[in-house]
Amino acid sequence: MLLYSPRTGALHEGDVQVVRVIDGDTLLVRQYDQEFRLRLLGIDTPETVKPNHPVEPWGPEASQFTSQFVARHSSLRLQLDKRRRDRYGRWLGYLFADDELLNESLIRQGLARARTYAGDSPLMERRFRAAEQEARSAGRGIWSQPPGDSALPGTTDPVAPVPSPLQDVRGRLRFRPSPGKCDAAFSRRMVALPRPDQALAAGYSFVLSTEVSPSCRR
Repeated sequence: MLLYSPRTGALHEGDVQVVRVIDGDTLLVRQYDQEFRLRLLGIDTPETVKPNHPVEPWGPEASQFTSQFVARHSSLRLQLDKRRRDRYGRWLGYLFADDELLNESLIRQGLARARTYAGDSPLMERRFRAAEQEARSAGRGIWSQPPGDSALPGTTDPVAPVPSPLQDVRGRLRFRPSPGKCDAAFSRRMVALPRPDQALAAGYSFVLSTEVSPSCRR
C-alpha cells in the first residue's frame, strides 16, 4: 500500500490547530507540522495590530472573541474558497468548530463587518449579510453607538442620525465636499473623518475611496 502526504507549502481544507490569535480576523495556524497565517475570509474586524495605525474601537473585543472561540473548541476545521491567498500572502478561509462558523459569529456579535468579493461563495455572502443585518438591528458591538448622541466639536447642537451603511469596511470614512460647499477646483479632494454624522453635518458627502487627499478649504 502506498501512502501519500499532502503537498508541502500549501494549506489544505481539513483540521487545523491554532498556534496564536494575531487579531480578530487573523490567526497563525498549524497543519501537517507547518505554520500558516490565516485571514478569515469575507469579514473585516477593527484594527489592533496594524503598523502606524491606532487601535480601533471594538478591535480588542474582536480579538478576545476569536481567542475564546479557539479555546472553547478542541477541533477546528478549515474550509477554503476560490480565493486562496491575499496580496499579503496570507491564506484565506472559513474556520468551523462543528457547525459554528467563526467568521459568521464575529459578524453576528457586531465585532466584524461583512467583506465579500465577486467570486466568493454566494452562500457565505448571504449568511454574512444576514448576520450583519441582525447585529445592526440589535445594536451590537460596532453598531452599538447611536450616530446622533454627540455634538460636533465647538457646537451644542446634536448631530442628526445617519445610517451606519455609510461606514466602509475598515471603519475609516472618506468624504468629499458636498455641492456648493467648495469650489469645483477642489471637488476631488477628500477629508477623513471618524463618523459619518460629523461629516454630513459639516457639509461633506460620503465617498468610498482608499485615497487620502487634503480636505477642501471651505
